[in-house]
Amino acid sequence: MKSIKIIAPLIFLLCLSGNVDAQVFQTMEKRRLQEAQEAYQSEEYLRAIELYKKSLSVKETREAVQGLAMANYHLKNYEGASEGFYYLKEKYALLGEDIIPYFETSIKLNDFAQARIIYQLSRFSNRIQISQADQDRMLKILDINENPKADNTVTSIVPLENLNSKNRDFALVLNGDTQYFVSNRPEKFFEGSANAFENLTYKVYQGTSEMGVGQSPKVVEFIENKEQHGAITFSEEFVFYSASEIEVKKGLKSLLSSGKEITYPEIFAREIRKDGQYGPEFKLWKSNSGNFAMIDPHWDSESQILIFSSDMPGGFGGLDLYYMKYLGNQKWSKPTNLGKNVNSDNDERSPFVNDSKLYFSSKGHGGYGGYDVFFSNISPKGYDLPENMLFPINSSGDDLFFSIITNTAEETAFVSSNRNGIDDIFQIILRNKSTHNLEVRLFDKDYNTPLSNMEIKLFDGNQTNDFQTDRSGEFTLTTNQENKRDFVWITLHGYEPIKATLPTDSTPLEKSNLGMVRVNEKKQVLLNKGFDSSDQLLVDENLEKLERLFLLLQSNQDLAVEIFSYTDTRGYAYANKRKSDKRAAEIKSFLVKKGIDKERIQTTGEGSKNPINDCLPGLPCSDEEHSENDRVEFQISKSEK
Repeated sequence: MKSIKIIAPLIFLLCLSGNVDAQVFQTMEKRRLQEAQEAYQSEEYLRAIELYKKSLSVKETREAVQGLAMANYHLKNYEGASEGFYYLKEKYALLGEDIIPYFETSIKLNDFAQARIIYQLSRFSNRIQISQADQDRMLKILDINENPKADNTVTSIVPLENLNSKNRDFALVLNGDTQYFVSNRPEKFFEGSANAFENLTYKVYQGTSEMGVGQSPKVVEFIENKEQHGAITFSEEFVFYSASEIEVKKGLKSLLSSGKEITYPEIFAREIRKDGQYGPEFKLWKSNSGNFAMIDPHWDSESQILIFSSDMPGGFGGLDLYYMKYLGNQKWSKPTNLGKNVNSDNDERSPFVNDSKLYFSSKGHGGYGGYDVFFSNISPKGYDLPENMLFPINSSGDDLFFSIITNTAEETAFVSSNRNGIDDIFQIILRNKSTHNLEVRLFDKDYNTPLSNMEIKLFDGNQTNDFQTDRSGEFTLTTNQENKRDFVWITLHGYEPIKATLPTDSTPLEKSNLGMVRVNEKKQVLLNKGFDSSDQLLVDENLEKLERLFLLLQSNQDLAVEIFSYTDTRGYAYANKRKSDKRAAEIKSFLVKKGIDKERIQTTGEGSKNPINDCLPGLPCSDEEHSENDRVEFQISKSEK
């Protein structure tokens, strides 16, 4: 009995000890999760990731999995974010707040099948509440990625190797011969590091176009103790930049500290003095509240206004574009919103004005995913509805800070993009200003149906260019005033070539509907009434018809052709036979020289056989009536090769 009395308290003490340990364990798990959430809310995503991982090592929770996925998403580590969201979907189910980040992550990874599944979940899952505007935006992004349209004014787009690094480089601005751009490339403390996220401070660098690969640009000296936000910009009087204060003495510890006070970026300026030096720094404008950002300033020299991006109260949602006017004496007007045509319920950034066009990047007007570059025509009435700049200027990544240089033989533009996994600056070579665009819709003339998603070729007499129609059978035909022809041939396998007239300055740039005819195996007239007195066959008015036959054979490699040549009934039969043989052989020679296999071409000289009218030997006929029988015909058939 005594032993029971002794054991019972011991058992109670052991149970009590276990409960205390369990409570301590739960308290530790909650503390780590809370610390991770606080770091995430403070936008300290690197620190949040480490804390979420520690929390998950103690106990797996939906909050920690979701937080880890979201932190990776904000750091643009889309592979890591995708794994987290997928695990969240499979084990815990997605909520409305997960949909847009997971959708954007899938788009940036070009996983359009997964993106469509997420879109379907947003529509049909009872657990997910998402706005109709977000659903419409998702559908538009899917449509433009699955049925892309190309900007045919772009000749090439390549990374700027002399400026880009393994870190984030973006927002290129040219001022004279100097290139300014923003980068988080490491300071000496981080030299040799390959982690682009280690250095969290962005600064403005400067270099020149002659700077070679491997040469180091310099940090600009007129922006001190600041973290840069977007491009800098120059007027004749000032240099403008958006920045927030940083505490230099504490360095990285200050940036990673959970107690770090949030400093919202403001727009600063310095006067440009006559000697090229800069005056004292001053702020353009700040309201009493100040709890908002002012970033991406751009000086519009055409309208003499400063345009920038801000999430200040009173906008349409997210970051909007605003402008301020200079009032003199370093004073500026209050910000004015650019209006609902430009601004959406999402973010608009990186404005740039050139030739009465406002270029900017937006998440809210629908596009390939993330930020896309748009342009809006500027008129006395304001800003027109924006248009997407299309692929390859835009991609499924974030595309911002578009700018363009004019007054060159070839227009050059720049865009900053993370399409290759990290922010880089790309150079875009555009076609000459003398180009014209014509929207062409191709359809099957027999069935009156669009020729959707077809690979077509355009031949302008010198070279062949590849295009693809969209699901409506449409593509954009871009032409140059320097073209010697006023038309191009459009070819498609299974169809006869069709001629498209090129637009000119006086041509209304409307959509052209062209019906293509399927290959016809019946005998057709190739040439008639086109032979001059010297019997030369390849005169100008015949060359276009012969070129059409060549393109028919070139675009249909499974076809062969037989050439039938006829003369009129005048003269001796043997002489007419020889003349028709010569004509047929000359056409074959023309096709072979253009690249058609001679085995695919058969010729027959029919002489004066089979006249198409009553001009028989001995009967009176005019020269015009006789010339009707002077012709060449052809017949298409399946090749035996």
